[in-house]
Amino acid sequence: MNPAERPLIEVRDLVKVYRTGDVELHALDGVSFSIDRGEFVAVMGPSGSGKSTTMNMLGCLDSPTAGEYFLDGRNVAALSGDDLAEVRNCGLGFVFQGFNLLPRLDALGNVALPLVYSGVGAAERRERAVTALERVGLGDRLHHRPNQMSGGQQQRVAIARALVGRAPLILADEPTGNLDTRTSEEIMDLLVEVNGEGKTIVLVTHEPDIAEYAKRVLHFRDGKLAKDEKKTAGSARTRQGTCSLAGIQTQGGGARSALGFAGPPETPDVLNERVQGTRPLPGFGAEPHDFSGEEVLR
Repeated sequence: MNPAERPLIEVRDLVKVYRTGDVELHALDGVSFSIDRGEFVAVMGPSGSGKSTTMNMLGCLDSPTAGEYFLDGRNVAALSGDDLAEVRNCGLGFVFQGFNLLPRLDALGNVALPLVYSGVGAAERRERAVTALERVGLGDRLHHRPNQMSGGQQQRVAIARALVGRAPLILADEPTGNLDTRTSEEIMDLLVEVNGEGKTIVLVTHEPDIAEYAKRVLHFRDGKLAKDEKKTAGSARTRQGTCSLAGIQTQGGGARSALGFAGPPETPDVLNERVQGTRPLPGFGAEPHDFSGEEVLR
């Protein structure tokens, strides 16, 4: 199959079982679906439905008990720890509900940080970070730290960080969960624009009005895919945007990132600890947030 024609994401009969002593919890029970390049897909369901577990699988943060996950034609189960770190660094952009910005870095440093682990030179890191921040409307907030920005501005920094690596796939986990209605609409308009530029977006939400922005909704219940709802033309909430960043395919080898590390897949808790600076980042000593934004950029 022509690489451009195959699904970007394909999962087949995914099963995830968590065991605590003699107790088994079936978080996923035979889930199958595919997502094409350029789609905007929302994942919905009540607590315990399997939507977050699915997102962890798609982000290469956890592995299934059974079943297969193909990302851009590659069987994720066959990838080494270094390969998984490369995928998380170059092939995926993450946007979290809690922003997960390093508090002692300014916006420029937070956005540029993943490029350090990709081996990108200082001049290019700065240029790409500035471009990404300008893209999300924060060209005048380059040197503001998280505590000097509103929640909406912090989420824009997080989106810029997801874009700076030029990954073709953006995974957004409740990106509006900590925001008011107006700011949520602004963030969703931005994600619609990013999708219009060719990025594939998979978004977890429990809010129906946020899911309306997607062109397709996967409804989960009791660990199963209960419904695959494809919106008719014009039924999704859209906003036209202009393209200023182009997606590229995964490249490089053995890269490490602030959102992905060589070795076994990170659990969400460990990932959040690393991003927030409470768990060491490889190569920066015991306290990752003891380096300045300027050190990230040189």
